Amino acid sequence: SPEDARSWIWQSLVLRAQGRDGEAADLLQASNDNIGNRDWPVPVIEWMQGKRTPERLLVAAKSGDPATALRQISEADFYLGEAAYANGDRAAAERLLGQATDAKAPDLLAYAAAKALLAKMARE
Repeated sequence: SPEDARSWIWQSLVLRAQGRDGEAADLLQASNDNIGNRDWPVPVIEWMQGKRTPERLLVAAKSGDPATALRQISEADFYLGEAAYANGDRAAAERLLGQATDAKAPDLLAYAAAKALLAKMARE
């Protein structure tokens, strides 16, 4: 289900933050194998696995009805911002995380995580 997929995504982020990249990759592969539909958040998993470009992730986020698309875009902005931060691209991270927190209809978990990461970056 989409709810299960979302939980696996967040679990993989935690594993990766702990330096357990192999376990994170295994979790994402298992989750992708267990989800039948191709709707959101499956594109996030595929992007995390390197199967989608950031541009294709944003195209997928914009699909669906407008209210859902706005939430999905804010969620995608967080994931892309977190990845930019992990890769040392501070400017892109700040821009994308700012977009996630300034969204008109934010994904609340992504909003909270983006705010926390921006606060951490401000202390660095």
